Amino acid sequence: MLLRELMKTKLGKNLRGILFCVALGASSLLGCSTGGADDPTSAFFLQDSAGLAIGHQTGVDQVTWSMTGFEANTKFEITVDGQNKGVVDGPQYVSNGMWAGDHSFSLIAIYPDGRRSAQSKTLKISVRGDWAPGMNVESYVVGGSSGPTEASPPAPVTKNPGDDNGLIDPLTYSKPGINKDGYTLAFSDEFDRAQSAVNSNRWNTQLRWDGEYNGERYEYRVINEEKQFYVNTNGPDQAHRDMVAPVHNPFEMDGDSLNITAKVNPLKRRDSNQAWGPLNEMVEQQPFLSGAITTYDKFVAKYGYFEARIKLPKHNGTFPAFWLHHQRKNHENSKRSEIDIMENLGHNTQAVYTTYHHDYQHIKPTQPGQSEPNGQIVTGTDYGNDFHVYAVDWQPGVVRWFIDGQVVSELYDSRVDFEEMYILLNLAIGGTWTNFPDYLGGLGRPYPSGDDVNNFSNPQLQIDYVRAYRRN
Repeated sequence: MLLRELMKTKLGKNLRGILFCVALGASSLLGCSTGGADDPTSAFFLQDSAGLAIGHQTGVDQVTWSMTGFEANTKFEITVDGQNKGVVDGPQYVSNGMWAGDHSFSLIAIYPDGRRSAQSKTLKISVRGDWAPGMNVESYVVGGSSGPTEASPPAPVTKNPGDDNGLIDPLTYSKPGINKDGYTLAFSDEFDRAQSAVNSNRWNTQLRWDGEYNGERYEYRVINEEKQFYVNTNGPDQAHRDMVAPVHNPFEMDGDSLNITAKVNPLKRRDSNQAWGPLNEMVEQQPFLSGAITTYDKFVAKYGYFEARIKLPKHNGTFPAFWLHHQRKNHENSKRSEIDIMENLGHNTQAVYTTYHHDYQHIKPTQPGQSEPNGQIVTGTDYGNDFHVYAVDWQPGVVRWFIDGQVVSELYDSRVDFEEMYILLNLAIGGTWTNFPDYLGGLGRPYPSGDDVNNFSNPQLQIDYVRAYRRN
């Protein structure tokens, strides 16, 4: 309501259409726009809070961040460009010395009674070095989108198979066994439409890591010495879409499943081991092209039931995974939490791995009937011969892992309660764990073959569906 009233004032009329807003909290988010039909500005705020943060450039190297709608005497813990700037008492914070380029802002509200809000979503602003008085340079919400001029409730989920624009695939409602006691379906994709692009309303096609600008300034990173370069078909980087996407689209939906395919990289030009760098340098060093899908900034949850029906590739060097990853960046009070629902090394599809990661610690669950933690699951089944359902039930203080409805691991630990996560599925190739194509001391084949690259035969990670449920 406060946003509507603000827009009716003289100040609001001046701000309408030029400012982006972000609200505090991590749940019950609604979206709205402060501009007209041609204006992509957007706001995010909590249903039970009217607190907003707004940023705009006010000098050649200056940005003013304004907080409004909070109760009197609220303080704010400010983070700018990944650096904690401390606590401020007033409703404004001015950043000086801002170079031309992208900058980020987030905050935690500290209320008069001592309560602290969750970390806000991230505001971004692209500071212009040629700024002059009267020039409008506005901030924007990472992951924001345009909408109606007045805040409105989320659109009801439709069961019309022709309307496929939401977080829930309408085709899910026709599937058997989708109801789960104590849970409500919150996200799904059945991948039942024959097409060459994943639904961009649900999925990103880039693996976002912890770098502040990874995927935002288009810096590309190598993780665990892996050998793939992920093709980002849904991303905003025009150079990536022009240079890499036409060479290989790793995503194909054949009407039954999503197939993520890896192939030898025809763009490879040089042998180097850069950990990160610009597009052309990184794509020219990686031996393979592959794909990843994530719900970062689209679907995020703390607790719930997450499942996917998957067929693993039986191929040396493949490293497929289905996992949950922390939504907040490292500097935003994250502990780098991660739930590995399923990982596999393709030379041995009879073993899958389950792990919880927290604050750089690898915490192994315990299997039923065992006293010692062990993240490796071996049941006598070859998981590369057919599809299997991999799942976790994440509740306060406990995570349980399932394969085909049977509990295979469980972990009781209060650290699992720390933060929200998003869904991620990817097909990595090589790296320290796989010993592919070189021996790196991992769990993979002890003696890699010199013909690994020549024998690479475009392995596929096949995904029948992905579904997520929130606890009631």
